Amino acid sequence: MIKATAAAMPHLKRILGKYKAVFFGATGGGCNGYKYVLEPTNTLDESSNDEIITLDGVPIVICGKSMFLIMGTEIDWTEDHMGARFEFNNPVAAGQCGCGATFSANESTYH
Repeated sequence: MIKATAAAMPHLKRILGKYKAVFFGATGGGCNGYKYVLEPTNTLDESSNDEIITLDGVPIVICGKSMFLIMGTEIDWTEDHMGARFEFNNPVAAGQCGCGATFSANESTYH
């Protein structure tokens, strides 16, 4: 479903902090149509369409509304001349912006 690299895990744990989970999803916006959302949350609503998984001890709430946009995504951490940031390797994305924060979805995603 969703994976995270060893490089990303310490940063996901930092985001988790004292919260119950880390929320991961996508929302409309950005220069390519969709942008990733990765933020701490205390909302664990099992009656919603959200999926709750655990990666190396970090509970991840996967947004049920945007699951089809992020299914199979690998969350990575990269540091280069542009700075340090999460990077998303998304098999559903047809393209992404230079910074990797936004993406467009493959048309077959909707069919």
